[in-house]
This record gives sequence, C-alpha cells and structure tokens, in this order.
Amino acid sequence: MNKKNTYRIILGAEDWSLSDFYTFPHLLEQCYAWLYCLDYKTHTALSNEKNPLSTYPWAGGYSVVHAYALFDKQIHADDRPMIAGIKKTSPGWLDLASNVAVIYKLAAALPVVAGAVPSLLFAAKKAYKLITEINEMRRKNRDANLKATAAQLKSAHAISVELAKGLGYKNLEAMDAITGNEEISMKLLMAHYRRMTHLLEFVQNGKATFPTEESPHEK
Repeated sequence: MNKKNTYRIILGAEDWSLSDFYTFPHLLEQCYAWLYCLDYKTHTALSNEKNPLSTYPWAGGYSVVHAYALFDKQIHADDRPMIAGIKKTSPGWLDLASNVAVIYKLAAALPVVAGAVPSLLFAAKKAYKLITEINEMRRKNRDANLKATAAQLKSAHAISVELAKGLGYKNLEAMDAITGNEEISMKLLMAHYRRMTHLLEFVQNGKATFPTEESPHEK
C-alpha cells in the first residue's frame, strides 16, 4: 500500500468495546462519503448533468437518509477507504488507505465542530422545528411531495448557513445547486451534523485522534 495514500488515526488507550469497533468505522465511512461527494467532488458533480447527485430524488426523509448509499457509489475505486493496518495497544493506530485530502478535510472539521457545539445544537433545534412544521403542512394537505413555502425555504437556507459554519463546510452554494432545494440541503447538513458529533465523541473520550498534519509515517 502506498503510504502517500494512507492516513493514520491514533487509537487511544481508552477501552474499546466491540460495538465501538462497529460504530466508529461506520461513522467514519459515512462522514468520508459525505465530504467526498459534497465537498471534495462538488465541482465534478456540478459539471456533469448526468451525475446521479444532480438527478437523485431528494424529496422526503427516506431519500435523504439513503443518500449515503448513493454517496458511497460515487467514490472512485482508488479513493474507497480500506484498512491498510490496525494495531490496538496503548496507544494503537489504524492506517486508512483512502483519498487523504478528504480525510484531512474531516480531521480539520472536527475541532471546528468541537468549538461550535452550542451554536450547532441551537441551529439543529431550529431545523427540527422547521422540519416538523413542513411535515405537518404536508400531512394536513395529504401531499408528501408538497413544496415548502418561500418563507420556509428562506428559513431553511438561514439555518443551513449556521450549520455549515459550525461544521466547517464552505460549499453550501454548490450543495444547493446539486439538490436544487434549500430544505434538502438543510436535511443533508443535519445528517452530517449528527454523524460528525457522534464521531467527535470518540475524540473527546480519548479513543481516537485525527492528525491534521502529516506525520513521519505519512511522508
């Protein structure tokens, strides 16, 4: 495995349960796929009208949740995360063969999220309230595909700006162009927010460290 394409995550001395070894890779894989498609590769998605990201039926919560399967399919074979090596001692490490540019984006975003927890939580509460309001409107009208009002979309965009800032995400305009809908952009940011904050728990509990600069191992 080419070390230039390998990123080393430090596994801390804290005890790791079997469920940790399921949850951590799953969160990591989903956050990686999200960033790969909606940050690292957005210019490619926008330049190709036939790209699945531009034609995906984003409407409805089910579609947003299952968009991660679509994201995964967009990852080039050479960029797909693979375990190149793992050792759990005190401390241990996990070598991840991947597109390191994407992993470094994730690593750089984690401290941003850590410093923005209160503002992200406040934005998330507003998002949940707005989503509930829109869903109730659709229920009353018996139309699951009813488009949100202009005022609701404006609120969704404002909330997305707050979420994007707290997540260290700078491609909101590109995301809106891909989804074509501020409500769906907000839901995608909420999905990423939930996964990034859960991934952050591994960092804050001393179980994992994501270097933001190249170590001798990576050079």
